[in-house]
Amino acid sequence: MRGMQATAQRVIGAGNGHVNVEVTAPLRSSPYEIVEALMSGERLPGGPHLVVVPAIGLVPVEPAFELLNLPYLIDSYSHADEVLKGPLGAELLARLEEKGLIGLAWWENGFQHLYSATTALHKPADFAGLTLRLMPDAGYAAGFQALGAKVVNAPFSEIAGLLERGEIDALDSYTSQFFHSKIYQPKGYLNLTGHSYSAMLLVMSRADWDSLDARTQELLRAELPRAAAQQRAVSRASELQAISVMTEEEVNVIPEADIARDALASKLKAEIRTSLSRHDDELVQLLTEIGYFESAAQ
Repeated sequence: MRGMQATAQRVIGAGNGHVNVEVTAPLRSSPYEIVEALMSGERLPGGPHLVVVPAIGLVPVEPAFELLNLPYLIDSYSHADEVLKGPLGAELLARLEEKGLIGLAWWENGFQHLYSATTALHKPADFAGLTLRLMPDAGYAAGFQALGAKVVNAPFSEIAGLLERGEIDALDSYTSQFFHSKIYQPKGYLNLTGHSYSAMLLVMSRADWDSLDARTQELLRAELPRAAAQQRAVSRASELQAISVMTEEEVNVIPEADIARDALASKLKAEIRTSLSRHDDELVQLLTEIGYFESAAQ
């Protein structure tokens, strides 16, 4: 919401009265339903002209967005900025435009980590026999299964009860979601595995974009990425704050330095060859250029 408000303020201020941006309450429809309506040229009743969609939610529109969910594709926040602004990000935006949508700015949910109730997760062997709930549509589920974990699917609303009853041992999500949902408990473990990065994208229908005058298009092209940079900065600061508070509340935070990241990355990447084979050579080449495909194929 802070990102949306920053977007509105930047565009309104820079436009000097030329255009207004209104932040609306969330719709009950799913992100994909909203996007589908935008693509059809007929927004849902009360629906927005601009909508922020998790990249994984765009897979039904353009399967190439699945690639952003690959395990350990992104190494750090600076690397995320580099990849999304680089050839891979540009290609994804170009393919989206072919489907009737304009991608205007990259936002983020941040890195996904693992919270475990009873034990630290340092290395591949720690996952043997673990019952693990993963984010929906996690493209790395097969990787954790290869580590010996039993992967289950469950709505986030049921997680607290499952943990309390011992029906799951661990789950992955964003630090902010662990924090704001209060899903964690004192003496539990926040393992900063950073095994997947979640980008989001601010999109508009091609029809709506084409209906704008040149001045408004230029204004949005200039200000929306700047507002998105603010959103990413706020997201990253919020993550650090959440980790600090959880530490104060006696959660055992296992830092990245204490996790066998290379070993985990190698095991998880080894299971993604099938998903890579579903994509064309141009995308595979882009992954090779950023050093991912080669290491995944080893």
